[in-house]
Amino acid sequence: MILLSACGQPPRDYLQPDSSKSRSAHSSAADQRCDASVYTVVRNDTLSEIALRCGVSMNQIVVANNLLAPYIIYPNQQLIIPRNQAGLSSANQAANRVNWIWPVEDYTAYDYVLDSQGVQGLEVFSEVGTLVRAAADGEVAFAEMSTGPLGNMVILRHADNYLTIYAHNQRLQVKQGERVKAGAVIAYLGQSGHTDRPKLYFELRHHGRKIAIEPFLGRP
Repeated sequence: MILLSACGQPPRDYLQPDSSKSRSAHSSAADQRCDASVYTVVRNDTLSEIALRCGVSMNQIVVANNLLAPYIIYPNQQLIIPRNQAGLSSANQAANRVNWIWPVEDYTAYDYVLDSQGVQGLEVFSEVGTLVRAAADGEVAFAEMSTGPLGNMVILRHADNYLTIYAHNQRLQVKQGERVKAGAVIAYLGQSGHTDRPKLYFELRHHGRKIAIEPFLGRP
């Protein structure tokens, strides 16, 4: 089950509700995972609750994981808990073990863009309906049509705790739980969400933390 939650707001369940666990059981299980430097998100979590249970500020979690508003989190996502800087190790060696490809072959322009923390994302511009492809082998962790800032979005989970995010799509070609191969069509490029022109917004994360894309994708 995948749900997305925004900080400070009740989580929104995108699939069938699951009432098999009580709130108290959820809190108890989460408390036990707050001793480590990496926290695994469970159903109904919000960033503010995680920060309170783990004894750090919400802003520290946001900065350590390079999260952008509306601070999307979902079950089984791994968040770095910044107890000390020694816990923030480089992801480069693991990323080099994955064969990454460009998610859009037929484009008119692209731009590596920096967020407020100076970490790269990728914007690829093309015509509405252009094929969007999986950047590596993986499993669909999330696929949902939405009117939110990122629009219609797919999230893939890859080896070595990597995630790739594909946003602003016109329509989606995959469903949550499907396995996909690198190069498989997962969506069609569009202009959904908050964007003034058709594009794909692409992001790479490791243990839930956004990392720079260019060292792995390079230039087409």
